[in-house]
Amino acid sequence: MTEISEAVLPVEIRSADDAQRTATMLVCRYGETTRRTARPERFTAGAFTRSVAQRGPRIPFTDRHTDGSGKIDRESVIARPVSWQAGEDELTALLKFYDTPEGWEAFCRARDGELTGGSVGFRPVAERTAADGTREVTEATLHHVALLGAGEMPAYDAPRLLEVRGADVAALLAVKWDPGLAEVLDPDRLADIDRRAHL
Repeated sequence: MTEISEAVLPVEIRSADDAQRTATMLVCRYGETTRRTARPERFTAGAFTRSVAQRGPRIPFTDRHTDGSGKIDRESVIARPVSWQAGEDELTALLKFYDTPEGWEAFCRARDGELTGGSVGFRPVAERTAADGTREVTEATLHHVALLGAGEMPAYDAPRLLEVRGADVAALLAVKWDPGLAEVLDPDRLADIDRRAHL
């Protein structure tokens, strides 16, 4: 049995809906190379297409990685994919977070921009070495996706929260993640939001 490989990809939470406990998440951007592992690697376009088509709804989203063991504790599963969208350049998933303490905590941390990495667990099916020496995974079985916080396997560039359905949270995140956007927001409103966030 092939060991599960784990790579931290630039996972992005693109939107979050509090009422539904759902979030749209970028799982993999194809063609992006990591240079923070022993050997640079990247996934080519469509690397997970067959895997997602075969077992998409059953791919678990967890709050921890497995250190290559592939063993997932039931308590660590925090969300399930409702749907997948495979594009030429990226793979995204619409997640439904479970109504459990762990699910709610992960949802809130994702929504608030605290989960800054995503560990993608996979079994390589086909790979090659590119001209520049990079390992290119051309097909892989997607085993699980773990949402991680700062300092938890930061092999790839940290992701950023792009959009949240909630103006106050979005404004706070704008300050943290996009200072250029924060400059056009009302300073008094930002100060009031920041004050209320720390009450």
